Amino acid sequence: MKPTFVLTLSALLLTPLATLNAADSRLPADFNSKLRTTLTRHLNQLIKDDGSLAELKGKTSEGSGAFTFYLMYEFTQEQKYRNAALRLVDQVLRDMRATKFGVLPIKEKEKSGGKTIIGGGPPALGN
Repeated sequence: MKPTFVLTLSALLLTPLATLNAADSRLPADFNSKLRTTLTRHLNQLIKDDGSLAELKGKTSEGSGAFTFYLMYEFTQEQKYRNAALRLVDQVLRDMRATKFGVLPIKEKEKSGGKTIIGGGPPALGN
């Protein structure tokens, strides 16, 4: 399964849980447990033993990843997920600061005269 898909699906599943109190939830009692087990298994595959993250390509993956890891931190209170979220945010900001106008490179574009430039886009955290 691609990391982008896992992160997007995880974010979709975690968002409602982050806003629900246990008393307000109409979900089956074992749902949180099953969700936690499943998401922990998938997200842990993206965190290496030394705490670094698997390489995520694309601003959507980085933005969704930061959001998902932070939601998982709020859901579990496990510090490794918060650290992963902060690492991704730091990487996005570092990539943006490395460019002339603070945009993320998206693709090469051809200009008149045969020149090639890198076209940019808004930050990943603005998804």
